[in-house]
Amino acid sequence: MSKRKAIGHVCGKIAQVMYSCLKNNAMYDPYVHAKQLGVSWGETEVNVIKLPDNIDELENDASEMAEEIDS
Repeated sequence: MSKRKAIGHVCGKIAQVMYSCLKNNAMYDPYVHAKQLGVSWGETEVNVIKLPDNIDELENDASEMAEEIDS
């Protein structure tokens, strides 16, 4: 599967989850969602991704990468 196609599939799944939460007026809960999918997910695995304290640097890096891709 190509990268673009894989990204499209992931985006579609995220859109389905967002739609479901909005439709049911419910907050997103990763534990409930994982349980519904049949995935065992311990509490220690939730905070795997940690954002840096300075989000501005992260946003600037993302903007630079996007400009490189577009050109």
